Amino acid sequence: MTTQIKLAKGFQANNLTVLGANNGKDSEAIAAYSNEFKGKKYVHIRVIYQDDNGNWNPGKGVSMLADNAPAIFTAAGKLVSTSW
Repeated sequence: MTTQIKLAKGFQANNLTVLGANNGKDSEAIAAYSNEFKGKKYVHIRVIYQDDNGNWNPGKGVSMLADNAPAIFTAAGKLVSTSW
């Protein structure tokens, strides 16, 4: 689900995709996005949360170099398909 949301000042998120609510909380969501920091490209999967002003901020999650993302997602897919 791709959603237009208001990001907090300084929260840089390219291609942000909201994957769903976090534990049914309207003020939290799980999101995937990319950004660049100090000249390196990163991919993030993390909880984002809405503050009292309606802005969305990054929370707990995982960040990885974009170059490593395909191998990590392939490995995760194999874990899911063989673990359940």
